Amino acid sequence: MSAPFEANLFKAAERFLLGANEEERQEVARIIDSVLCYDPYIDLHCKIRFDVPPVVVSMYQDERFWIVYHIVKNTQIDIWNIGRAHERRAPY
Repeated sequence: MSAPFEANLFKAAERFLLGANEEERQEVARIIDSVLCYDPYIDLHCKIRFDVPPVVVSMYQDERFWIVYHIVKNTQIDIWNIGRAHERRAPY
């Protein structure tokens, strides 16, 4: 069964993946494919609101990574940025 959403990576997210090691790339791909593309909606647990005035986007966060994303339409999410949990969270 395919995921209801398709992910589109922005430049900042691509830059993170280029600098990440293979294990990190695989884990981030798993999060995007198995978590966010199946259910990107806020759950107040690992998916929260992330205010970027004038826009409100979403952020996935766990003990290793954060991922800033935006639901564009009922079939697409834009992955704006990705970082490690200890790094400053930024939309771009």
